[in-house]
Amino acid sequence: MKTIVAKWKQNARIKTKPDVAMKALEAIREEKGEGFRPADVVEAARAKRHPFHKEFEWNDAVAAQAHRLERAKYIIRSLEITVSSARKGRPESTVTLRKYTSLGTGVEDGKDSSYRETQEVLSDAELRKQVLLKIWRQLLNLKRQYEDYQEFTAVWAAVDAAQEKMVKLG
Repeated sequence: MKTIVAKWKQNARIKTKPDVAMKALEAIREEKGEGFRPADVVEAARAKRHPFHKEFEWNDAVAAQAHRLERAKYIIRSLEITVSSARKGRPESTVTLRKYTSLGTGVEDGKDSSYRETQEVLSDAELRKQVLLKIWRQLLNLKRQYEDYQEFTAVWAAVDAAQEKMVKLG
């Protein structure tokens, strides 16, 4: 017999107990048939007795402000610049990059991440280190989330190989 134990991923900010959440999500999945969407979860959570009801902000003014903050983050993340440079005797080189980079700080204390110009981050050793460590955490999270997909075995091996270098950095 197979035993399944539900748990939240590390640093998840969810009050509902994982086993209760799994049962609630399974009920939604079964009701919807093949698959379900986030909108299905929100709709189910509208009921005051639903396990997820307290996970959502039902005050529309507060929820609207949270949505606007997410939209602002999207706008900041979406702006790209193209930088061209030419040096004497060399062909022109062009690179496209995000105008701003999130430092990934502030999440732990409930504040939003701050953004800095990407060119500044790339040229400042301490800022660059912060972003590299943030990227590293994201890579490890991706690995944990998808390591069962054998098509990515070579990718996860490269992540494992980079571990020693990242430990020295952080």
